[in-house]
Amino acid sequence: MKPQSRLITISNITPDIFDELHLKHGPTLRCPCSKVSIPYKIFIPNTITHHPFQLLSSLCSISQDTALQNQKDFSNSEFVTINLLHKVQFQSEVNGIIEFFKNSTSSQILTILNYLRTTTRANYLLSALNTNAAIATYSDEDKYEFLGVVTAYDSSSTAYDPSNLDGVWRKAEQLLCSIQNPIGAAGFFKVSSKIVIDFREIWYAYTADNVPLVNGFFGSCTPLDGLLSSTLACLYDIKCIHLLIDYFPAINQIQSNWTGSVLYSKYENVSVEDLITDLFIETWSPKTNYSEYFHECAPSRCTYTATDYTDFSYAVILLISLYGGLTIILRLIAPFLINISLKFKRRLRNTTVDSGMS
Repeated sequence: MKPQSRLITISNITPDIFDELHLKHGPTLRCPCSKVSIPYKIFIPNTITHHPFQLLSSLCSISQDTALQNQKDFSNSEFVTINLLHKVQFQSEVNGIIEFFKNSTSSQILTILNYLRTTTRANYLLSALNTNAAIATYSDEDKYEFLGVVTAYDSSSTAYDPSNLDGVWRKAEQLLCSIQNPIGAAGFFKVSSKIVIDFREIWYAYTADNVPLVNGFFGSCTPLDGLLSSTLACLYDIKCIHLLIDYFPAINQIQSNWTGSVLYSKYENVSVEDLITDLFIETWSPKTNYSEYFHECAPSRCTYTATDYTDFSYAVILLISLYGGLTIILRLIAPFLINISLKFKRRLRNTTVDSGMS
């Protein structure tokens, strides 16, 4: 026998009643919301902590402005929900929406960044710091000559030797800024003014043995490329800070204690390019408020389908009832059926007699 289904309606829904109904009748439970759409800002407050160097150049300003604007747009967007969701399903859907929001915001920043890099390389815009090309003027009596050389990077292990630049130039395993995008470590070194143009024609594979290197800082064909490759690790290290103070005494004017740890970040060894991907955000802590969601949804009733399965005793009683009902029906219609049968036989007999006489 088939099970019987019936629709049950429960009114005056509270969170506790909903949890109990969801536990017992989850697959068939339906609790229509009084509001189909709810603004995210009502139940998803966002707490964002930016990286310690969030004001690093204009890149961070762009990242910060984009993140804040997208966060505002996200908060004003609406969460469409026809039926009340349980806590677990609600949290799962909201987490997916937040993750999509993060990825889309990051994609916007990377699109801007890639556009800047592509434009700079395609048009070979010269850096004001002469990092991708060395340009100088020479005077020869009454004439002035301009010299422009594409910068190259020496990836060999040849040590920097100001007195033998020509030899190094010939031996260098060069990577040209016009073709590749080489990266070199940043450091402090002394260069005679007479060889500045020669020096800027090529970068050398410096090591800490011959040049004081700044940990986590790099140079490249353009300041942007160098910055993107840098991790800024020096700014987290007291020894490196003291190295900077030796070359930049003005740092001492900052009222700070240089004897302990300066800054802490989980991104200490992460490149600026990766920081941009993360929008310079140290922590992103969206919190969902299910109570506010429930209050805004405000279901007035819930319905679920209850299935009643017939037991053996009920089946026996039902069969007996059916048998009794059929017996009564047969007793009522039996005389009528007998009369019809007799009339049919009598008519058939009369038809046979008439056929014999004729």
